[in-house]
Amino acid sequence: MSQKKKEFMEKQNKKIGGNRVFTGVLVFLVIFAAAGAYIKMTGETPSEVRWEGGNYTFEQSVDYTGKVVTQTNIELMVEDGKAIIPLEHVSDNGFIYTEYNKDGFRLPLMSYINPSGRLVAAISFCEPCRSQSFHINGDQLICDSCNTRWELATMKGIMGGCMDYPPEEIDYEVVDGNIIIKEQDIRSWTPRDLSTAR
Repeated sequence: MSQKKKEFMEKQNKKIGGNRVFTGVLVFLVIFAAAGAYIKMTGETPSEVRWEGGNYTFEQSVDYTGKVVTQTNIELMVEDGKAIIPLEHVSDNGFIYTEYNKDGFRLPLMSYINPSGRLVAAISFCEPCRSQSFHINGDQLICDSCNTRWELATMKGIMGGCMDYPPEEIDYEVVDGNIIIKEQDIRSWTPRDLSTAR
C-alpha cells in the first residue's frame, strides 16, 4: 500500500471515530434535555407519582382562613381487603388520623377536605423527619415535628427541610358514605427515595 493511501485511510478512520463520539454525545444531550424539560414542565420526576389520590368533592369549598385544625384520632375498620373510614368522620372533624395495623404491618393515614372541597386521603408520614402528626393552619398543612409547610390545596412545598416529601396521597373511592382504600395499596406502600431531594 502506498504512503498516500495509508495517510488517506488514517484520515478517514479519524473522521469516522470522531463522528461516532460526536453522535453519542449529541444523543445523550437530547435525552438529557428532554428529561429536564419534562421535570421543568411538570415539576416532578416520572417516578414520583405512585398514586393519584381520589376525586370525591364535597358540594362546598372550605375556608380555613384564621383556623387551626388538628388531627382527630379515629378507629380504622378493615374488612374484605379494604380499609374503611366513614366519610362523616372527616366531614364532622375536618382532619382525621387513623392507623392501619395488621399482621405486624403498621401505617398511619390521614384524611381532610382541601380548600376546593376535594377529599384528600394520604399517608400521615413526613418521611425525612419521620413525623406522623400534622395540623392545618390557614391554607397550609404543617408537620408537627419539623414545621415544614405545604400548600393545603396542592401539597406543594412552601418552606422547611422536608418540602419535597408531603404526605403522599393514596388512591381511594367513596362508596355508601365510606372512604375505601385498598388494603393492597396500603401494604405495598414504602417510603420514597430520600436521595432524590432537591
